[in-house]
Amino acid sequence: PETIGRTRDLHALLEKAADALAPEPPGRARSPLAYDGAARKVVLFGGDGLDRVRGDTWVYDCASRRWEQRFPEPSPAPRAGHILAWLPQTKKIVMAGGYDRRRLPQDVWVYDVATNAWKPLLCTPAAEGKAASGPRADERGIQVGGVGDDDVLMCLGPGNPGLVVWACRVDAGAPDASAEKVTRSAPGEYTFNPTVEPAEWEKAANPDREQAMRFLKGLAPNRWTAMKFARYAPGATNRWGTTAYDTARHQFLFWGGGHATSKENDVAHFSVRGSCWTIGYRPDDPIERVYASQPTPLSFAGRPHVPVHAYKAYCFDPPSRMMLYLDRAYDPGGRLWLVEACAGLRHKGVMYSVMEPTPAGAVCLSSEGLFRFDARERRWVQLPWEGPRPQRMWCDGHSVCYDSRRDCLWVTTEKEIYRYDFATGRASVSVPEKPKALGQFLFWGEEAYIPEADLVLIMKLFRRPDGRVGNAVWNPQDGRFYWTNLTFVEDGREVAMKEGALSWHDAIAYDPALRIVLLNNSSARKVWALRFDRETAGMEEMKD
Repeated sequence: PETIGRTRDLHALLEKAADALAPEPPGRARSPLAYDGAARKVVLFGGDGLDRVRGDTWVYDCASRRWEQRFPEPSPAPRAGHILAWLPQTKKIVMAGGYDRRRLPQDVWVYDVATNAWKPLLCTPAAEGKAASGPRADERGIQVGGVGDDDVLMCLGPGNPGLVVWACRVDAGAPDASAEKVTRSAPGEYTFNPTVEPAEWEKAANPDREQAMRFLKGLAPNRWTAMKFARYAPGATNRWGTTAYDTARHQFLFWGGGHATSKENDVAHFSVRGSCWTIGYRPDDPIERVYASQPTPLSFAGRPHVPVHAYKAYCFDPPSRMMLYLDRAYDPGGRLWLVEACAGLRHKGVMYSVMEPTPAGAVCLSSEGLFRFDARERRWVQLPWEGPRPQRMWCDGHSVCYDSRRDCLWVTTEKEIYRYDFATGRASVSVPEKPKALGQFLFWGEEAYIPEADLVLIMKLFRRPDGRVGNAVWNPQDGRFYWTNLTFVEDGREVAMKEGALSWHDAIAYDPALRIVLLNNSSARKVWALRFDRETAGMEEMKD
């Protein structure tokens, strides 16, 4: 963990070096501009980079139309959402308030463009509760205010009841005694988003490969067994999406969230061979509301924001060894998103697209057709499809499952099972006899094909005629559904699972090298491992 932490610190230093050499300010939000009428220059300080708040000073020369980064020492602490305005009498720039994901002291500074110097004038402690001696700003609030012709700084803030207008006459030559208490920083400093700190997971991880492999090799057949780890991935338990599985590195890649759940865009890695969770990077936390109508733009760091939900719109691509989210690609080895989008994929969003890994490349079945990722060209290519096709794919309940024995896809909806053969590009459809116990959908969106058993294991749990709850499988050979006797065990004791224990927030995957099935049970913050044995699985045809 210490080595990884030092590497991350080095990466931050390299980012600062790159920012120091940038010809213009890096992207940010809630970073106001102020015009210096005497110097005819525009001043910018700080801003919200979504994964950090910034503390850099920039000056734009209106005559030459060029930005210049300045490095005054000391500089104010990094912040965003502050007031930045021109003092017409003093002929300086005034800055007040702001946030850095915590309640900052609401200090006041002035900046002299000509001498390139910041000077603190006032420090008002961060206000908590109803009582306040000055303006307040929450962890992501934005200050609203301005300056009058008489250099009086005014700020509109929350009061009890209603709103309060705060006023302060700014005299750059008479700093308040409290100004000595302001936090001073080096120019260009960052304050990272404290919501998710990767170092916390690294310190807790304590991976033990030998112990983890003994656990996997010792799995009793047909028992879902809970894996032990120090700390689960950050975020909510209602992510409403799948989890990609990296078969090259034997790890889950957990990304997603959306409205009414986690909004950060971190990728959590669960190492099966180390039995531990770690975080790919300090995440971006969008300011705007995350909901169904929101577009899915990139963050300032070039990482995609989580859409309404991730649903089934991301998976691992074996040839490239990357995780793909529609036309974006994430490198699990470097733990970074590629800057350039992968062209060629046509779709109508995450609600109408289902992705699935195959040995020849990840596929995406969207309302626009079937596409496969070409790792060498880093682009999507549409595949021919002859024969019947689902009218649409839906994020909740519809499935795309790769069958490695037949080199085909099984695409399921509420009633139909489509078979698509890669060798011929032809598809056929069948309507199986659907047991009532299955409910609305056939595979319910999460399933794993087990090649040595030649069965599709459905993740969702169903209630058997005898009242017990358990897994079902589908047999491609005869097209029928069967009950199994799979059980769940944690700490040596059988766990009685409820019918809805595994749902939209959980995901199942098969590891062909380890020959085990893995289940990221995010709704319960657990990971289960299963060694499936067909002969002793107690298969019994599902009949009404």
